[in-house]
Parts: sequence; structure tokens; C-alpha cells
Amino acid sequence: MPPVAVRAERATEPSSLLVGCGGAGKNIAASASGRRKITVDSVEADIRLDRSAISVAETDFSLIASANPPFYARVRREIEAVDVVFIVAGMGGFAGGVASSAVARAARACGKTVIASVALPFDVEGPVRRTSARKSLEALGSAANVTVPFENNIINHTMSNVRITRALAIMNRIVLSPIEEIMQYADTDFIDGLRRTRRRGIYAVSHASGLDWERKGAHSILSELGENTKHLKELNLFLSMNTGMDDSADRLGNEVARQIGGCRVTVWVKGGMQEGQNRIGALGLF
Repeated sequence: MPPVAVRAERATEPSSLLVGCGGAGKNIAASASGRRKITVDSVEADIRLDRSAISVAETDFSLIASANPPFYARVRREIEAVDVVFIVAGMGGFAGGVASSAVARAARACGKTVIASVALPFDVEGPVRRTSARKSLEALGSAANVTVPFENNIINHTMSNVRITRALAIMNRIVLSPIEEIMQYADTDFIDGLRRTRRRGIYAVSHASGLDWERKGAHSILSELGENTKHLKELNLFLSMNTGMDDSADRLGNEVARQIGGCRVTVWVKGGMQEGQNRIGALGLF
């Protein structure tokens, strides 16, 4: 079983930029408070899509850096001073699909770590939009270091009576969640390590309390992640728990590692939860 790492304090906090791409991406980014962020869209936005954005979305990284089209120049000015670029978007539409890939490629050409969290369309939006979303997701996955996709349909499965406007608001928070976890917990070493990878990610949240909560929490979070745990290369657990429980993070990490086997597990720890409650966020990477 690979060793489990526990990170209770981060040495240095990475600087970041949150980029909301397309209409859905702008809505998702709007729900993030206290973060540096910009929007990219074909209509009103901080950076407007143009022909050079489309060319960037389809261009080799080395050519982007040398060609310096207008869109790339604007993105570069925004990201020069940050360590990591976070992208949020809805896949399936023109703006979100093109903008997310263009921003990711431009940021990668500048040597930045790129982490994207995106939403895939509801089934009711039709097969054409869902097919377009899958193609956009593939393009984004080839450009970003980490891509975490979420199916909007999960709302239908868990909250079947929710209206579409409420469902979209809930999905906005869900899509933003893995990015907020990384912003709150991870350090520059973690961000730098991702810069050398290209991974697909999955994300889940669970809670556990009471006696033997570490074992129950491990079972619960792995159940939320589902069958995908068999293929994970790395699992990051973001643990918010009571203070004064120094050994709990070790026990949780080792129990998770024991149950899945062969996967590197890192537990990022913060206090602040109410007594008796422990929140576990999980970002798995393939």
C-alpha cells in the first residue's frame, strides 16, 4: 500500500485566477466570492471571443506562444502573475466550449497550471448539445492539466422535483466545489506537481461523525466516488474537522488507502467544523 501523506499546514498559498467561460461559466464564477476572476464570452464579458480565440482553441501550444493573437495577448496579461488558472464552464454551447479550450491552451503556453471544472448538459437539452459537449470536453481535456466534468443529470436523479432554475443554481455550486477545495487547502507544491500531468478528475463530498468516524467516513466517501475508484492514480482528501483530533487524519487516510489499494492518498486538513461533525471532500485523479 502506498504511503499516506497528511498536510495540516501549507507552506505557501498559490496565487490563482478564476475564469468563467460562456454564459454558464459566468454564472458559476459569480457565485465565488473573494477571488480574483474574469469572464470570457461572445457577449458582454471581461474578454470577448474573437476569431483569434477560435484559432487558439485549435492551435499547438508552441505556435500560440509565438503567434501572439489578440485573444492570447489579453489572456496572458491576466494570468502573468498567477500560479494556477481555474476554468469553469458549461459544455455544449459555442462560447463555453471554445472559450474554455482557448483559455486553457493560452495558459498552458504561458507555463501555468490549468484546472477546469465543467458541467455537461441535461438529457432534455437534446442529443446534439450533448454530443457537442462531449467533443468540447475532449478538446478541453487535451489542453488542461486537470479536467473535472459533472453531469447536470445528477440533479434529476437526486432532486427530481426541483425546477430547472433551482437545479442550475445547485449545479453552479457543485461545479465550483472542487476548485474552492483546492483554493482553500492546496499549496504551491501541489499546483506545481499538476503542471506536469494531464488528468481527468472526479469529485465527491461526504460527512461522518461519532465513534470510529474515520472508518465510516472512508466507506462513505468511496461509495460516493463509485466504481471510478478502481482506476485512480491519486486521491486528495480535503478534511474539515474538529481541532484536537491529531491522529484522525492519519486513520482516515490509511483506511481509504486500505480499501482502494495502489493509489497515492493525501489528506489536507483544516479545523473549523462544529463538534462531532467532519466533512470530507475528495478529488480523485486518473
